[in-house]
Amino acid sequence: MKIWMFAGMCDKSDVLLYLCTLLSSANQKVLLVDGTDTHKYSLYIGQLDRPLAITEFMKFHVASGFTSQKELEIHLRKEGVDQDKYDFVIYDIENATFCSIDTWNVATACTWNMDYGIWSFHKGTEWMNDWIQHNPALTELLFQRIYLLTVDCLLDHVFMDSCRGRWPVKMTNESIVIPWDEVDTTLKLATKHVRELRIKPLSRRYKRVLCRLIEQLTPLDQRQIKRALLQVERGNI
Repeated sequence: MKIWMFAGMCDKSDVLLYLCTLLSSANQKVLLVDGTDTHKYSLYIGQLDRPLAITEFMKFHVASGFTSQKELEIHLRKEGVDQDKYDFVIYDIENATFCSIDTWNVATACTWNMDYGIWSFHKGTEWMNDWIQHNPALTELLFQRIYLLTVDCLLDHVFMDSCRGRWPVKMTNESIVIPWDEVDTTLKLATKHVRELRIKPLSRRYKRVLCRLIEQLTPLDQRQIKRALLQVERGNI
């Protein structure tokens, strides 16, 4: 079982839903854990009038409505589910105390996610400093930087990178920049309202970077990832 941590105060949900869909299409068992402050995934994939625990969505599982990793593990034990049955457990982290120090330490990949918005940048910086104050032993963790919802503008990730000194953890030199356009925005909105994920209409740039992210974080090769993408686009999942 591999654990991925996607931390940051920007909306990561669309990227993670696409990521999990492609992994499941590649015959990987995936659990996506909602560690956001508002438990947003309950709205995105479930019923508005009832909370979710663990549900299947697009052939992978989503855990939402839990206040901590410990609460999730208690629920899994009660249900007789062994977490080790999953190939990947992916956390969307906004709640700084959601996961234990041990989980952060054993994570296969830790990513720091941000967009170009001033709110998410400053709130994310505050979050990172507060998180490390509670967990000073984690300063040696290496984070992969991911920029989301990026558009062509005067502000770019080079400027954001220049502010790395504000973050009290180690960051990779290379960042992953996920582009964004009107079609991607439309699909994101549609997913939230109709609870149906569509990857085929995404821009080629978006899909290219998404595949690159999977290749970087998994042992899957380009051929396997491309096959998984084609299966999803053809609706074979």
